[in-house]
Amino acid sequence: MRIRRVILATLPLVGLVGTTLADGDHDEARKAYEAGEIVALTKVLDAVQSSFEGEVIEVELERDGGRWIYEVELLTSGSVLELEYDAKTVRLETTGEKVDAARKAK
Repeated sequence: MRIRRVILATLPLVGLVGTTLADGDHDEARKAYEAGEIVALTKVLDAVQSSFEGEVIEVELERDGGRWIYEVELLTSGSVLELEYDAKTVRLETTGEKVDAARKAK
């Protein structure tokens, strides 16, 4: 299975957004957004913030087997958690004890 990395956005701990992109990545991500294949990154970040404790330190948009996935690295107390969201539905696809432990109390 080939994974195509399209966009990498690094969110430093100070809260400023820096972006590293290869040639053509902006265009590919914009086309996917305009075609309704992905949602805006802000929707994914909102989903992460509403569900998890921690700080987002990195986000990648990847195309994997015809599907777009937002891969979010979250700095939690003591570890870095990698969360994967369907880029069209914002459905969390990552499960496990570490994911459950990082969830906000309801």
